[in-house]
Amino acid sequence: GPLVVSSSALSSTEDKPCGPCALNFCPAMAAAEIAKVRQVFRNWDSTGTGKISKPRLAQVIQYLLPELAEERVWNLVESTGGAHDGANEAINYDDWLGWLLSGVKPHRLPLRKPCLDRFQNNDSLFDAQEGIGTQLVRGSWLIEQAQQGRVLPRRQDLPQEAVVPKGDLRKHGIWTREEKGIKAYAIVALSHCWLTPEHPDPKGEQLAKLAPVLRALQSRGTELAVFLDWCSLHQHPRATRDEVDGFAAGLTHVSLWFAHKNTHVLLLTQLPPSWAHTTPYSQRGWPFFELASASLLAHSGMLLDLKNMDEALDRGSDLCYLLLCCRANRVPPMSPDTFAARLLESADACARNQHGFLQFGHQQDRALVTEMYETTIRAILTSAERLTFVDTGWGLQEAADLAGALSLAPRLKELYLGRNQFGDAGVNVLAQGLAGLINLRILSLDCNQISNAGLSSLASNALLHMSAVSRLDLGGNHIGDAGVAVFAQIAMPCLMSLSELVLSKNVLGDAGATTLAQSCLTDSLKQLDVRKNRIGNEAGQRLRDAWKVKAKPWDGLRLCF
Repeated sequence: GPLVVSSSALSSTEDKPCGPCALNFCPAMAAAEIAKVRQVFRNWDSTGTGKISKPRLAQVIQYLLPELAEERVWNLVESTGGAHDGANEAINYDDWLGWLLSGVKPHRLPLRKPCLDRFQNNDSLFDAQEGIGTQLVRGSWLIEQAQQGRVLPRRQDLPQEAVVPKGDLRKHGIWTREEKGIKAYAIVALSHCWLTPEHPDPKGEQLAKLAPVLRALQSRGTELAVFLDWCSLHQHPRATRDEVDGFAAGLTHVSLWFAHKNTHVLLLTQLPPSWAHTTPYSQRGWPFFELASASLLAHSGMLLDLKNMDEALDRGSDLCYLLLCCRANRVPPMSPDTFAARLLESADACARNQHGFLQFGHQQDRALVTEMYETTIRAILTSAERLTFVDTGWGLQEAADLAGALSLAPRLKELYLGRNQFGDAGVNVLAQGLAGLINLRILSLDCNQISNAGLSSLASNALLHMSAVSRLDLGGNHIGDAGVAVFAQIAMPCLMSLSELVLSKNVLGDAGATTLAQSCLTDSLKQLDVRKNRIGNEAGQRLRDAWKVKAKPWDGLRLCF
C-alpha cells in the first residue's frame, strides 16, 4: 500500500489512532523513515530544484498525513519556519522537513489560509494536473474513440496522444463562466457507474452516451480536459511502486475535480439498457459522493444529468438547449454525520435489493468516501462568504440537511435560496441553522411558498439573532398581515442593519401596510418593496406619508398595485 505517515505525534489527543506500520514525525524519527519521506517529496518535485509551491506542499502533506484535517494541513504550509523563498513563495522541502522534525505541533498553529481557495482558484487544478496522481484525457480523443466504437483502456495503457500534457492547463488557461477564453481548456469530470468490477464500460456504451455532450461542449471552441477515473487514476493491477504511490496521490484530488467551481460535472445516472440488472446510480456510494461534492459550488449550467440528453439531441446539437434540458438536481450541503448516515441508509437499501451488488465494490471505500466528504465540506463551508442554491426544487428534507450544514459556515455573508419549495415546515427547520449565521448580510428566501406561520417561525427562531442582515428578500410568497405583525414585533427591533426589505408579490392588505408604517420604518431602512400586494389606496397613501415623515429616499419606497 501507499506510504502513510501518522500525525499522531504532532496532533491533539483527539486525533485518530494510526496503524502499526505508520511513520511518526518526531525528532527521534529513524533515518530510513526520513529518507522515505524525502523520496516522496522528490517524486512530487516536477522541477527537480528541491523546492515546491505551497499548494503542492499541501498536496504532499495530505498524501503523507491523510488523517490530518485540511485546515491543519494549511497550518503546516503557511508556518514554514523560514523554509520558503520570499521571491516566489516556493518551499525548500528539505528545510521544511527539518523544521517539522524539530517538534512542531500543528494543532497549535493558527489557521491562516481559507480552504475555500482550493476550490475556486485555478492554481489548485494546475498543481493537481502536474503532479503524479492524476492524468486528464483530451475530450477530442474520447470523441474519436466513441466514433470508432472502441473500449477505453485503463490509465497505464493510454496512448500519449490521449493525454493532456503536464503543464498545458497552466499554459493555456481554464475556461470559466467569467473568462471564456477560446484557447483555454474546459475541465470536465465524469460521474458514472462501474458496470463490472474489471472495467467500468466493457462495451463502450457509456462512452457512446457521453460523446455527443463532449462534442457540444467543444462547440465553444475549447479543448476538453476530462477526469474519468478509469483513465485518470492508476488502475489494478498496479505493478510498480510509482503506480501505487500515484494512485494514492490521485485519490487526494478526487474531490477537487468534482467540487471546483470551474469544473463541468457530467452525471451518467442512467445505465445502458443491457445493464438494468446492476445497482443503479442512486444506490452507489462513489456517485453519491461525487454528486454531493459537485452540488456545493456548481453553477446550474455546469452540473449536467445526461438522462435527458436524448430529448435535447432530438432538437439538434445546440449547446444552450442541451444545458437547459440536462440541468441536474443538486443535493444540499450535508453535515458529515448526515452524509455518513445517508451512506448507511443507501447500503441497507442495496442489501434489500436481490438483483444488486453492494453499494461499494470495496467496503473499505465507505470510510474513505465519508472522510473525503467531511474534508471537502469543511474546506468549503468554513471559509465560504457566499452560497447560492436558487431554483433547486428543494423542500422539507433538503431544508433540514442544509440547516445541519450551516453550522460549518461561520463566515457566511450572503445566502441565496430563492425559488425553492421550502414552505412553512421547511423554513421552520431552516431557521434553526440560520440562527447561528451572525455575520450574514443578505438572506434571500423569495418564492418559497412561505405564509404567515413560516415568517413567524423565521422571525422568532432566526431573525432576532441576525442583527447584521442588511437585505432580506421575502418576495413572491404568501405572507399576509398576521405574519408581518409578528415580524414587526419580534424581528424588526433586532434587525438594526436592515436597509432593504422586499415583500413584493405577497398578500399584504391594509392592516399589513399600517404595521409597516408604524413599526418597520427604522432609521437604517432605505428601501421597502411592497409591490403587487392587496394594499388599498388609503393605506398605501398612509405608508407613503410615513415614509416621507421619516425623510427616507424618495425612490426607496416601491408601492404600486
